[in-house]
Amino acid sequence: MTQYNKPLPEITLLTEPFWQGIKDHQLLLQQCDDCSAFRFIPKEVCPGCASVQSTWTPVSGAGKVYSYSTVYRGTGTAFQDDLPFTVVMVELAEGPRIISHLIDCAPDQVKIDMPVA
Repeated sequence: MTQYNKPLPEITLLTEPFWQGIKDHQLLLQQCDDCSAFRFIPKEVCPGCASVQSTWTPVSGAGKVYSYSTVYRGTGTAFQDDLPFTVVMVELAEGPRIISHLIDCAPDQVKIDMPVA
């Protein structure tokens, strides 16, 4: 296995199900048990209805590019071999927006509303 030399997230009790899902190649988001709204980032209380009840629910991961930025330099040594790379805000089909690193797409090919998965 290749050594991973990039920063790792701080995993807390609140975020652990999300990161475990990522490790298992599954995108899990909190879904409010009372109003059914999905939320990202993980929160203890639903911002829509103030419920403290939620379930970690698999989502499709499909969405569209809401916004993006291409990084050409200045990211520190851990990301130098990845330059240039594009960071996207994706609006998921289920509603929430998440930030991700876009892969398998040249920076000059990224477009707003472009479908991604």
